[in-house]
Amino acid sequence: FGEISRPGGLPAPDPRARVSPPPPGVGTRCDAPLRLCVGAEWYRFPASFLLPEQTCLSFVRSEFRGILPQPFAAHNGTHALPLHMNELNREEPSRYVPTSACHYLLTLEGSDEARALSRGAQWETALRAPMIDAARSPTLTRALWIPWLSARKNAYGSLALMKRVG
Repeated sequence: FGEISRPGGLPAPDPRARVSPPPPGVGTRCDAPLRLCVGAEWYRFPASFLLPEQTCLSFVRSEFRGILPQPFAAHNGTHALPLHMNELNREEPSRYVPTSACHYLLTLEGSDEARALSRGAQWETALRAPMIDAARSPTLTRALWIPWLSARKNAYGSLALMKRVG
């Protein structure tokens, strides 16, 4: 029965694998001319394959302290056990880039991250979209859109695409 529970019969990752210091640049490589960065809102971003061509997705340090996704390796990307992964959801520092490496940044307005960026004059809001505030909205109207009720009950914030200026 153990084989049935594994997708495609692939062996499970080695549980003895531990976080090891990464070589410089692992997980931060980006050959594209544009870099979109996400911080605390990384889980709201659907997938990097939805980005325009010539754009890569990167992560900046935020209050989240777990392991973040990493790009597939160019060779055997879905077959080989990736480097710098762990089964304990421990933070992996090799995933981060400095904000100075970002051309665009996706953030929730009003968050600590957005406030820190607004102190510098190097970012401006390029695009803003409404985002349900989960902490202030009922579970039912967050999960199911009820035309006459959801708009009145749900609270919204703004997800902002910030553009580097200068």
